[in-house]
Amino acid sequence: MNLNLYDRFWFSAKIQSGKEVCGVECRIAYPPQLLEAVLDENGGVQAQLGSFFSNGSRDTTMLNANLEDDKPGTLVLGLSKLGESQPQNGKGALFSVLFKCIGVGEGELRFEQSHIYNAEAKEVPSKWHGANLQVVAINVVSAEIIPVEKG
Repeated sequence: MNLNLYDRFWFSAKIQSGKEVCGVECRIAYPPQLLEAVLDENGGVQAQLGSFFSNGSRDTTMLNANLEDDKPGTLVLGLSKLGESQPQNGKGALFSVLFKCIGVGEGELRFEQSHIYNAEAKEVPSKWHGANLQVVAINVVSAEIIPVEKG
């Protein structure tokens, strides 16, 4: 993904084939020299619940996202269905996190120590894929040579 310096973007995690999902716990590592996790007014990371947990469900789901040890570079994120909620099945977005580009270069957003849990709080096997990105300077200038007809 190519982005410009100072762009803001949502990084979304999507599940392709969830079965009996009641919770998610993950760490998202990102290059702090390129990206900044945008914080809300309470100091938490701006994140939003995806369609997977809200699709056709009246259950309440809690989403919590923070910087690990209050330092840039790693986010800790948790999602959990509350009470006697029914597990979710299918596919859709789990969550999205807001980032801002603060530096120029190439980097990766990757999942570390990420887990999906069922209603018994047992881990369900899962495979997580991150994303590569390139941030370019905001002023892009190119040159072109245009031949002139002789005459």
